[in-house]
Amino acid sequence: MSNNQSPLEKFLGGLVKNHNKGVETFGEIGKILWEGHEKGVKSVSELGNTINNIFWNMSHSRLLTELNGVFSGENKVEKQKNVELTSTRGEGEPQDYEYAVTHAQPDDKGLWYREVFSEKLLSEEKQKEFIVILREAIETKDEKLIRKVVKSMFRFLWTKMGTGLTHEEIEEVVNTLDSFKSPFIVPVEKIGDGNIYLMNETTGPTDAFKDLALQQIPTMLSIITRRKNTEAVKQALENEKNGITYKLEQVGGEEKLVKYINGEKASDEEQGNRPKISIVVTQTSTSGDTGPAGGAGIQGKDFVANIIGFPSHEATQGQIGQMKNLEGNVTSIAFEEAFTEIQEQMKACNNIDFKQKLQEILEKKFKTLREKYGFDIEVSSGSFNSVNIGRIDAQSIYHSAGIMIAKAMNPEIAGDIIEAIPSGNFGHATGVIQARDMVGGIDDIIISTNENDAIYQLIKNGNYKMALSEISDPSVSMIIRYGSNVERLLRRITNPERCEELMKKFELDGKLAENLYKFIHLPELKSQGGNISIKNNENINKILKNLIQSIEETQEEYKSRGWDNQKYILGKLLNNLKNIQKSQEVYGMMMSLENDFASYFNDTAGIKLGNEEREKITKLKLKAYTVKAEDELYTMRKVWLENNRLICPHTANAFFAAEQYKEENPENTKSIVVSETASPWKFLASVATALTCENRDEMRKKYEELRPKENSPQGIQELIQMIKEAYEKNGKEFDENMIPENLRNIYQNGVKKYGTFSAKQFGEKTLEFVDDIGDIFPKQTEKLIEKEKAKK
Repeated sequence: MSNNQSPLEKFLGGLVKNHNKGVETFGEIGKILWEGHEKGVKSVSELGNTINNIFWNMSHSRLLTELNGVFSGENKVEKQKNVELTSTRGEGEPQDYEYAVTHAQPDDKGLWYREVFSEKLLSEEKQKEFIVILREAIETKDEKLIRKVVKSMFRFLWTKMGTGLTHEEIEEVVNTLDSFKSPFIVPVEKIGDGNIYLMNETTGPTDAFKDLALQQIPTMLSIITRRKNTEAVKQALENEKNGITYKLEQVGGEEKLVKYINGEKASDEEQGNRPKISIVVTQTSTSGDTGPAGGAGIQGKDFVANIIGFPSHEATQGQIGQMKNLEGNVTSIAFEEAFTEIQEQMKACNNIDFKQKLQEILEKKFKTLREKYGFDIEVSSGSFNSVNIGRIDAQSIYHSAGIMIAKAMNPEIAGDIIEAIPSGNFGHATGVIQARDMVGGIDDIIISTNENDAIYQLIKNGNYKMALSEISDPSVSMIIRYGSNVERLLRRITNPERCEELMKKFELDGKLAENLYKFIHLPELKSQGGNISIKNNENINKILKNLIQSIEETQEEYKSRGWDNQKYILGKLLNNLKNIQKSQEVYGMMMSLENDFASYFNDTAGIKLGNEEREKITKLKLKAYTVKAEDELYTMRKVWLENNRLICPHTANAFFAAEQYKEENPENTKSIVVSETASPWKFLASVATALTCENRDEMRKKYEELRPKENSPQGIQELIQMIKEAYEKNGKEFDENMIPENLRNIYQNGVKKYGTFSAKQFGEKTLEFVDDIGDIFPKQTEKLIEKEKAKK
């Protein structure tokens, strides 16, 4: 050893003499610790923690070495290749991953699409090695070791996704999983004596499966913007060093940045190439769980903001409370309409005019910094809904890891498994399909819906249309009229041109059917059996005029695309409406109009897949089930009574479908893993119904009676008391600590007061919010500037 050793190196060198292995490792420890000391290790306890960590690593050195061997150094790749993604509808240029994650949708209103993986990301042999290592970690009962092993799988899979992130950045993304209560992240346990298991996806900060993606993806967004803005700051400081300054001046009637070099105005050719500060403004439409999870993931992150829109009459008090407790760069707005309408208004904000308004607001906030450093402001409008490709990838990663976690925790699971997924927007299901592409190990995929069954109809019958209205159900996050991510499935089984054609017809017919339905069901027209005059009724005549114009435009679109065989019924509808418009009376016409509408909606509206396309869905081994409200509630009761385990109504939906699948396929004895998607304690009315009502046929009615109680603090306490009494009645011990702490606090303290708005105000409210909090972004930029200056 060198005579120039530090005191710490000498001390550790002494330890080596009495240690039977790891001499070289101890030398490394000495250097690392001394470097840490010189860089500012501030206390003995901090130094002690560092020493403890290193000794912990040494005590598990064999296992950790084997773990590194599984991944063959893949985690050490400096910077990942940026995969090219295309729009499902084929328009526009391919974009890299970073662009797609920060711009939720392509300009053609499609979705970003990843081509199917050409080969498995992890061989079956490597998966077996990983399972053995995780089992060994489980035997140690060391939760830190278990978490480290599980996180290594997440980290490895992210390195194969073509994100463009560096190793250190991927590490930062995966470290967000430290906020999960279980070291397994998604623990899998057997339920009962059969072959059904629950994959618990609810151990994150907001007790929902959305946390698994929405802890990681907001961090990724912040990393991308921070990196871009660091480069912008470096460029600005270099410009300043080289005598480049800027002034805001009137040019052609507009205030513009003008560049000066050493006091002289730069030429027109030299005016460009200004440093750009990137800001991501995300909008999230949520039926309940995406909002809290996305907000929790993005709160406090730099250069990103999030506004959440939720249906005030569908989200539960627990979910609303979680959203209303968010602050800073996150806010939430209650809207009067249902989730589908809110999502449509969110998508409508994806246009140039809206982005321009955002940019104008932020340029004003940056006025001082812009004039000093010449910053341009680049605004991206993102989303944390599953339309974001990052959500799909994160879900596919945890399901890929979950297969191995299931087998490590439950050695009796052998071979491929069957997964059961409750499906609303079809994002979760899309993630599982991709997980099978990535690592294999999944046979059939059970996709269950509630009575809002558009996705069920597509998989079962090849017909897909937008439902006319939502049906109330305990699984509130699945109350939807259509699933946005179905478009990715359609693209997979077709091509961009065919996908665009299918989605265009789906959207045209969906909007037209919705408007016709609303017109036919106007209260004024339904009165007196429809035998009324509409003369001088400006509202009805305006709706009628717009509806006629909508049908004429739809006819033209049909004609331009060669859908002539479907024009007949539209012509009949149009003639009926024009006759009403001309006569200004509805006498005797409503029955004919309703019949023609029924014919249009049942026979023509929406899309019908061809035989070849349906065959491709069959080959994907998707098994669709639709589940009634009473079956969800009864399944909750059954699982609780038999296993002393509460599950939420969405989980119960998939659990019931899994049992149906078993009955229909008795020869298939593969293990079925059901996704447990949210804490049941978010859904108190459902839990109270399930635990107190013994008659399946009466459960829906009982639930509808209890649901309003979730809207008041007194009602919530009554529901909790009902649940407590049900536990005691059935000889089970009730402990309020079973309710997650954040929900318990909401139920005890109530939800902050809030108003409700029309979903059409989503864009307006977003602009107001960005204007309110926009000053944080220049401050974050100033911190970057100070940091870069300090380096020099």
